[in-house]
Amino acid sequence: MKKNKRAISPMISYILLISIGVVMGLLVYAWLKTYVPRESLECPDSTSLFVKDYIYIQNSQLNITIKNNGNFNIAGYFIRAANQSSEQKIAATDLSQRIDENQGGTIVGGAILFELSSEENSFTPNEEVTHVFDISGINEIYFIEITPLRIQQQESVTRTVTCGGAKIKEEIN
Repeated sequence: MKKNKRAISPMISYILLISIGVVMGLLVYAWLKTYVPRESLECPDSTSLFVKDYIYIQNSQLNITIKNNGNFNIAGYFIRAANQSSEQKIAATDLSQRIDENQGGTIVGGAILFELSSEENSFTPNEEVTHVFDISGINEIYFIEITPLRIQQQESVTRTVTCGGAKIKEEIN
């Protein structure tokens, strides 16, 4: 009797290929896991901004006076507007690119920073600032959302943290 031993060889190669694929997947997973921070950065609970006053000149200009009414310094903020209907739930129009930089504020990555030169949170509690935005070309604005951001240290690395829990929504009349 003649035995067919050729069928064993392809089976071993399939098992080796699958094993090598699984081992490579585990190695890549372990390597990428070192790049993800273990704990997410969050802003302190009493980080807060407040829209003290605004002047809205339809289709022309928006002047906003912002006050830090929290207990911690803030580095800057993101500002977005809803301009289609009062039923719109999310403010989608980024106003940061429309700031009048002569009035203060520096744009970095879609955020308005109070001071660009320092890596610190420079907007202190009870401090106020007025920023002017050119909103020409935007239909009527119904509300704005302002999300503060802070610069924090984690394991001797400076990181920018968005304070999503401190987001404010101000209706514009």
